[in-house]
Amino acid sequence: MSKCEALALERAALPHAIAVPWWWPTVEATMYVGDGPALAQMSRILLDEGINLYGIGSEPDWSNLYCQRYHLWQWEQHNPGMRVADLKTVCEFGGGYGAMAIVLDRMGFRGEHYITDLEPFAMMAVEHLSYRNIKSNVVIGRHDSPDLLIGCFSLNETPIDERDAFMDGLRPQSFLFAYHAGWNKWPNTEWFMAWAEEHWRRAYRMYSTVPAVNGEYMVSETGGASCAS
Repeated sequence: MSKCEALALERAALPHAIAVPWWWPTVEATMYVGDGPALAQMSRILLDEGINLYGIGSEPDWSNLYCQRYHLWQWEQHNPGMRVADLKTVCEFGGGYGAMAIVLDRMGFRGEHYITDLEPFAMMAVEHLSYRNIKSNVVIGRHDSPDLLIGCFSLNETPIDERDAFMDGLRPQSFLFAYHAGWNKWPNTEWFMAWAEEHWRRAYRMYSTVPAVNGEYMVSETGGASCAS
């Protein structure tokens, strides 16, 4: 096969690859949750608690969406006065191929979803979400004062100087973070706590994820006057 023929084949396959990005090795390795213990634990809790799944079980990437729904349920529990459908702006650090955007959409979000990620992944997410009938407006970039700031297993995998630069000047109305405390031996717990103490100054909760994930949540709480851990 000539180089021209190989390029033509690659271009012809690109629309399908964008439509099914979890087939890409990089996406599968870093953004996709397969049928493992973490999914089993989160799924069981969602079902036992009777959490509304908004039909995501019929989606082709349902396993990933279940995990995102579990994360959002953490935010819902601590922010009972706020509903996804009422949010106007969401800012997500590390949007991957758009799994969180899909779940937010299925939950009724119709605002602007800002995604900050490496440019190839952010562009992939925008393209992929056009296949998924997303009704929100997806924007590549950052919103300085979003109704909800999301960083699930993304900020903690970013060098501290780069995450500091992203967080500088951000004033979210609420937030949802998930992280691994010892990833790359960085002081992630201390970093998140320091950010909250300096910039949030309101109530939040820190607690463990399901055992198979072996991570931590840090979630804002509406109505609280002081920080709590």
